[in-house]
This record gives sequence, structure tokens and C-alpha cells, in this order.
Amino acid sequence: MIDRTHPLPVIRQGQLLRLARSTVYYQPRPVPDTTLALTRQIDITAIYRMSRTSQQHPAPRIYPYLLRQLTITRPNHMWAADITS
Repeated sequence: MIDRTHPLPVIRQGQLLRLARSTVYYQPRPVPDTTLALTRQIDITAIYRMSRTSQQHPAPRIYPYLLRQLTITRPNHMWAADITS
């Protein structure tokens, strides 16, 4: 994205990409190996909510179809609405 060897100044490249200057100049610092070893040793992990989008509920509700035995004989005899999202 940002090419620091390009003749166009870094500030102008950031403006063209609509990036904040703090984003353009941000350089991540590596975490020291001793810190990584210590966090693994005492089992420190990040606490955040895990996504559970693929897990199905163990017992999904099955609703009966109440109109199965009904014979619709005239207009406006039965109305239906779908409230699912």
C-alpha cells in the first residue's frame, strides 16, 4: 500500500488512500521472546467472545403445521405471514 521508496511523499500517499497519518507511520513492535515464553508458561490467553455461528442448538423446536387438515374453499379464508428473519 504505502511505498516508502516512491518519490511521492508518504504523507501524500496516505492522503490519496484516505488513511490517517498515525496509520501510515505505525510500525508494530515485536514482542520479546521472554514475554511470549512467560505467557505460555502461565497459560495467559485473551478473553473475548468466540463466534458460535456454526453451532446448531442441541434440540431445535419443531412447530406443527396447524393448517394441514384445513381445506381452503374461498378467498380470504386463510392468511399466512412469515415472521422469520
